Amino acid sequence: MKKTSYVILYALFFFLIPIVSAEMYRWTDDQGNTIYSQSPPPDARPVTKVAPPPKPSTDETSAARERLDRQIEQLNAENEKKLEAKKEQEKQQQEAAKNRERCELAKKNLEIMKSRPPNTLYSIGGEEYKRFTPEEYEAQIKSYEETVKKYCR
Repeated sequence: MKKTSYVILYALFFFLIPIVSAEMYRWTDDQGNTIYSQSPPPDARPVTKVAPPPKPSTDETSAARERLDRQIEQLNAENEKKLEAKKEQEKQQQEAAKNRERCELAKKNLEIMKSRPPNTLYSIGGEEYKRFTPEEYEAQIKSYEETVKKYCR
């Protein structure tokens, strides 16, 4: 059960107790134990009626309500922090997955570039091809190496 549920149950219990003001009975059982109950004993034992506890004052009720409100606010703040932390963790995991993909793609492209002669035709998207100049070829290799260095850790 979540903390919020406990707080709500506590509040209900705390505020409903004063409503129930039934008679209280005290008697002694066969073993000599003193029993307190809202119903008299099942047999004809001697019983003493006990006055119920006094109702809480309005000040006590207000103070209890304020404590309860503070606890609820604290729980909500904690839940919000947990939710934010979870979102941040998911975001970091997604970013790590993207970085692994970038790493693998850069390694693959670097391998392709280095395994072929510099004057090879390369696909640059769709049905478009290009033959790199020696300077473009070196720049492309350098770009892939930097990407590998950045994302492959």
